[in-house]
Amino acid sequence: MVSGRSRHHRVPALRPPALQEFGIERFTKKNIDKWAAVPPRPDSDAAYAGRITLDLGEVTPHVSGPDTVQVMQSLAAWRKRG
Repeated sequence: MVSGRSRHHRVPALRPPALQEFGIERFTKKNIDKWAAVPPRPDSDAAYAGRITLDLGEVTPHVSGPDTVQVMQSLAAWRKRG
């Protein structure tokens, strides 16, 4: 500490390489077309700890990023920022 103040230095966040840079896509058009034709279903003997029901009319959309999902704000607040 110098003169009672701490010094903070900004360190740029490291961005992991995008999967696309390695020729890997998270979801391909082929995947989406297959899911549209034959939607994924749970196994017939699947067991669940509980059921969650969401009223999508009450869910507030949020925007995350740019470097981490911990930096998040509501879409309404993001729009007000301009």
